[in-house]
Amino acid sequence: MKIAGRGVWVVAIAANVLASVPAAAQSAPSGGGEADGEAQRTELYRQAVEMANGGRWAEAAEKLRAVLAIRSSPKVRFTLGQAEEHVGHLSAAYDDYARALADAEVAGESDVASIAGAALRAVGARVPVARVMVTGGAGGEKATIDEREVPTGQPVRLDPGSHRISVRAPGARAAGFTITMAEGQRLDVPVRLDAEVTAGSAAPGEPTTPASAGSDAGEGAPPAEHAPIPWRTVGLATAGVGVVGMGIGAYFGFDAISKNNASNSSGCSGNTCTADGYTARENARSSASLSDVAFVVGGLLAAGGVTLWLLAPMPGGDASVQVAPTSLGGGGGAMVAGAWR
Repeated sequence: MKIAGRGVWVVAIAANVLASVPAAAQSAPSGGGEADGEAQRTELYRQAVEMANGGRWAEAAEKLRAVLAIRSSPKVRFTLGQAEEHVGHLSAAYDDYARALADAEVAGESDVASIAGAALRAVGARVPVARVMVTGGAGGEKATIDEREVPTGQPVRLDPGSHRISVRAPGARAAGFTITMAEGQRLDVPVRLDAEVTAGSAAPGEPTTPASAGSDAGEGAPPAEHAPIPWRTVGLATAGVGVVGMGIGAYFGFDAISKNNASNSSGCSGNTCTADGYTARENARSSASLSDVAFVVGGLLAAGGVTLWLLAPMPGGDASVQVAPTSLGGGGGAMVAGAWR
């Protein structure tokens, strides 16, 4: 019998199996443990079939494994595959169907081989398959999925759902994450291993290497050679913005002068203006205010950028900076002096 929509043959075959189990038990010697084992096997299988017919597939699977532990047969193995498939263990069901097919062909049980082959093809299209693709390692990589070791770069059948992947290799930081697989999904899982840099004991006369960038290397640990110096770039960019700001200030300064001259031509004499002159004079004051703000902000950014650039030492060199107040034509300012080697 076939379950609608699942492509699974329920234990209608169980009747044939049950018929064969007592026959085997009767043919076994009556005075030994083998006969007792076959009797127990018959009872376990009867219970498994009863559970499967009642929809208790997980319990049926446990009974069927006990049956196979006493004595294996293609029919019982096929029925276990059905139970595994019903509880969502598609990978285990695939293995059971494949084993049932191979054993049935060896035993000459063509009827079991036929249905096991059909079931194997059907569940094979539903089983998710993943490959753990490792790069960056120097060899010796070991991958596990749900704490089960799997070969890297090779397809691994899984059940639908979430799975935890972990990859380790000598001299590399371990990588771990979770994937979620759907029925029939084929997925390559790329894993890049980064080198693990640890602080080791230095041999006599040899310097100690820091643990890693950004880690506590301890007092006296030498800085990494040729380390990137982002502050010099930040300083140059800030100074550039400051220069642009000062240029804007200069523009509004010239605009203020032009508008102030226009106000004088429109009837302003000192602080006394006509209506047109007053409007022109206010526009001049607005431009002057914008010029002052742009000059101040631009000057601060330019000075800050130069300071950042000077404070950031060049590779293998030291830097020092001095900032002192100064007077520029009645206004305030600052003098920045730096030295490096």
